Amino acid sequence: MKNLFISIVCFISTILFAQEKEPITPKDYTVAMDSLLRFVKKDQIKTGLLYDRVVANANLLEFNNEKNAKTSNYWHYIQSLSEVHRSSLDSKNVMQYEIVEDLRHKKDNVLNISYINTTVDYIDYGTEKEPNLVFKEGYFYNVEDRNPFKQKQVTVIAALAETIFYQDIKIRLNPDMLYQDDSNPIKNLTAIINGTEIKLVANFENLKEITDYKLKGDEKEIVFNIEFKNETKMQTRAAINVSLPQLSNSSIDPCFVADFVRGSGIDRNSPENTIPFQGYNETTPIKGVLEYRTYYNHTVNSCGNAMKINKPVIILDGFDPGDKRKIHEGSSGYLRDSKSLYELMVFDPDNNPLTENNQNFIDNILIPQGFDVTLVNFPENKIVHPTQPTIPYFVVTGTIGGFIQIGHWTTVINYLLLADGGADYIERNAMALVALLKRENAKLVANGSTEKITLIGPSMGGLISRYALAYMEKNNIPHNVKLWVSFDSPHLGANIPIATQAQLLFLGTIGESAEAAEKYISNLQSPAARQMLIEQVDNYPNPTSMWSNNSKNNNHPFRQQFLQNQITNSIPNSNGFPTNMRKIALINGTTNGMKTNSEGQLVYDIAVFGTFNLKGFYNVDRNLAAPGNSITSFEGRFTKKILCGIPFTNMTYLCELIITDAWRNDVNINPRGCMDVVPGGTFNTVGIIKKSLDENPAIQENRVENRTYVPHHAFIPTVSSLAFKNPNFDWSSPLNRNLLCNPANNEIPFDSYFSPSKNEEHVALTNNSVQWLLKELQGNPQAPYFPIDPAALTGDNIICI
Repeated sequence: MKNLFISIVCFISTILFAQEKEPITPKDYTVAMDSLLRFVKKDQIKTGLLYDRVVANANLLEFNNEKNAKTSNYWHYIQSLSEVHRSSLDSKNVMQYEIVEDLRHKKDNVLNISYINTTVDYIDYGTEKEPNLVFKEGYFYNVEDRNPFKQKQVTVIAALAETIFYQDIKIRLNPDMLYQDDSNPIKNLTAIINGTEIKLVANFENLKEITDYKLKGDEKEIVFNIEFKNETKMQTRAAINVSLPQLSNSSIDPCFVADFVRGSGIDRNSPENTIPFQGYNETTPIKGVLEYRTYYNHTVNSCGNAMKINKPVIILDGFDPGDKRKIHEGSSGYLRDSKSLYELMVFDPDNNPLTENNQNFIDNILIPQGFDVTLVNFPENKIVHPTQPTIPYFVVTGTIGGFIQIGHWTTVINYLLLADGGADYIERNAMALVALLKRENAKLVANGSTEKITLIGPSMGGLISRYALAYMEKNNIPHNVKLWVSFDSPHLGANIPIATQAQLLFLGTIGESAEAAEKYISNLQSPAARQMLIEQVDNYPNPTSMWSNNSKNNNHPFRQQFLQNQITNSIPNSNGFPTNMRKIALINGTTNGMKTNSEGQLVYDIAVFGTFNLKGFYNVDRNLAAPGNSITSFEGRFTKKILCGIPFTNMTYLCELIITDAWRNDVNINPRGCMDVVPGGTFNTVGIIKKSLDENPAIQENRVENRTYVPHHAFIPTVSSLAFKNPNFDWSSPLNRNLLCNPANNEIPFDSYFSPSKNEEHVALTNNSVQWLLKELQGNPQAPYFPIDPAALTGDNIICI
């Protein structure tokens, strides 16, 4: 029997990946299994669902094990639903409902409960002495008078939300999200949260009532008590993540705060919003939208009086797929998930984290100086368009064009879900900003103020504001902006390491993880990501190009189109920048040549060992090599358990594994350097993936070895944030000169810039950068700040100093 499974592993390894010296083209796991089982009689499969056809990330065969019961959550439920669907032998057996990714970030207080209750078939390979299947010449065959298929009932219940943000919620069983066969339906179902019992199914009837419930904030899970038709009973659990509004340390008086969201913000019906934008893959021009909150100063306004802007500072949000980052904790019902835009304005005034005396740039610096501060968020922008009528069966995210494909399932939907504003086309968000500038200037005139606007664009917000201001100048639309601050913005592109992109692609396609697939699409394939990323792994969901050296270096069509649009929609010879205001750059990368890490460095190595100490999963990420050199940037492995039955029992044991390997060999074709390590503002993409794996219960129930973890990579290279006009040089070179010293060189388009002494986290504020910026806001132009040893200065710098 052992020799049999060695042959199986070798054969499956052969059909899942090619020879090491050739570009690897991984095959669909389901296709591989179907090929192995092509001569096995399927008429003994009772349910029409063969679970062995999918990579069992949800581990459904063990999920309801009484001795080791598992807990579901949103992503486990989505994964379970995906695996049940893809295990079907009948392509017409589709699920008659939609699962929309939008549910995860739904902004109402309804908590939808959903369940899967079905029986699936799985393969019982038998034992060495009594096999149920035999393996010959690369295929399985039946053993006469033996049935290789067994059945198991699977029941999974979860809440269809990653995080609950509201204290007062309404709980309901969503009738559109249920999947149940007729084998053993649920007769009664109750949910228990902190001792409160909520009835969801009574005598086979799915109750439509909505139950009001007040969250206490310490809820961690929902317990479900189930009674089935055959009178058996079961208890299962679902984890919930509750994020209720926190008490803020802010001294901001609510009398001086006003929110402009939905209809009161900039929506498609706002009279100022007159310029739609048609995306590169769209057929219809669509207007952008935005929402904002204004923190009024205390010197002119007073509580009880009408609040009026007098000295406006506008700060934009940046790249935010899924619109997770709200304006402020608790503002307008939008409760905190990750750090809000307001919270990102925090800095340490004495550069000593032990003193715990952090201040907020808005609350403690700008408001007391008499500024009116407006924070701008780009929310979801959803439009419904009928398409060809069809019955959708599985949708996890939306995109323009009608086709949704995640992992290996596809459908055509009868509506159009625009990419959310936090990851939408930069041009569309820029046109919404044009509308806001028109509105705010009208307010200034009405208020009798002669002040001009200061506009701060962190990260992608710098590109949005750059495009909006240049567009307004070309089209003779007054913007009334006196100072534009580009805050660590990717003018020459942003960097997510190729290894990290390949890792997400591997997890989402070969590993068939619904969560990884969604993260890959929203973070790496959204319009804004395509417009900004320098290095891009392409051709999702077909991962062929993942294994070959054809990543797009600054050459994706979306990026090229965006770069061209910047030039086309600005005044001639401006290089796509506005001209009629003071322009300064606040960056987080150093100019002294200090790299983030090193070329070819191993940055992530994790191995997961399952039963009998067999390696069940591993992942290896490396930085790209120096230009012109090659390296294996990514290696990954998944294993699929083969369960063998114990005679005369319903018990199984792990007898062998099916191995799926993949790797990526890269030649660094970027002559400007290894973007993973050049000086620049940093981001911890690997850390985000590591956290997800560390918290994955299916992985953590095994032995996990985190062998190597190097956090932070170069995200916004210094040369990119300074927008060098001639960037064709080694981006790791020390910029040991005042870039504004010799006007004849005209190296960058800014009037001044601030650079730290070491590479900092992207869009992080420090006391030094805050004080330099504050003087600029007060109308006191500052000389460039770049802490370099005077002995290292070259060229005209000494004369300039």
